[in-house]
Amino acid sequence: MRFNLTTRMAAILFASCAMAGAASAQDDFPSRAVTIVVPYATGGMSSTLTQLIAEKMQENLGQPVIVSNQPGANGNLASGAVARAAPDGYTILLGTPSTLTLNPHLYAETPFDLFEDFDPLGLYAITYSVVLTHPDTGYETIDDIVAAAQAAPGTINFGSSGPGSFGHLAGELLAALGDVEMTHIPYPGGGPALTDLMAGRLSFIFGDTIALEQVEAGNLDAVALAGIERIAQAPDLETVAEQGWERLDFTGWQGYVVPRGTPEEIVVRLNEALAYALEDETLGQRINELGADVADPSPEVFAEVLRSNYDKWDQVVQDVDVVIE
Repeated sequence: MRFNLTTRMAAILFASCAMAGAASAQDDFPSRAVTIVVPYATGGMSSTLTQLIAEKMQENLGQPVIVSNQPGANGNLASGAVARAAPDGYTILLGTPSTLTLNPHLYAETPFDLFEDFDPLGLYAITYSVVLTHPDTGYETIDDIVAAAQAAPGTINFGSSGPGSFGHLAGELLAALGDVEMTHIPYPGGGPALTDLMAGRLSFIFGDTIALEQVEAGNLDAVALAGIERIAQAPDLETVAEQGWERLDFTGWQGYVVPRGTPEEIVVRLNEALAYALEDETLGQRINELGADVADPSPEVFAEVLRSNYDKWDQVVQDVDVVIE
């Protein structure tokens, strides 16, 4: 096909206008509401903190920041929806180790590819887990739990918030590493599992650090922090590493990702708003009250965390041989 001069000039003018329009859209960002999709129901730690973060980001961005809770399929529904969203900065996904770095290995198929469909925006919290038991068991260390399982095969059980959850995989890994038989009892959430543990119907669980309130009340015992280093929230609690079970380090995180291809300028702008939110003293205190620490929100740090976590959960799933169809 031949183009005359007028046609060529028109094409150049159109391309220039399109580029100028795209640049203008980025410069004006945001010009409407931004939505943060949370793959969990309301009331949990991630949803509660995201609501607080959204309020502070809204101050910085000058536009509404809406939190949309979209639970289902262990986070896969929300993750898949955001993966298919326009990469324009107006849709953000809250991610956790379970939804972003465990699910791709645990499920035969997931509606997203972590590294092909998302770009890291930034972390906001580092979370921790604790191995909890009922006081009547007398367990003081991880070794005590394994010894009990060796002495009476099949009698030790552990609860979790459901098949494929972090607590499920953590318990299965402990059984695999200890070469013992343990029974997994799934629950429709972490709360019911904690309730049954306090009632003496479970041997142990991997629970959130918020459950340390029950330890202080005398309703539960904390056997170990599922991490490498001790934390300010429980400075006297030994870590799994100190007890010789480094593989049970399940230090977690919560952060935000955006659809892959979101313009760098928009990612930077959103990250500025996130950093602004995390500078708020009240928000920082609330994160600490929930048993977590404020994270470094830089996208570069989050990118490293995603890669290392992805590889870690790949190994865990291979070790426990659990796949959900």
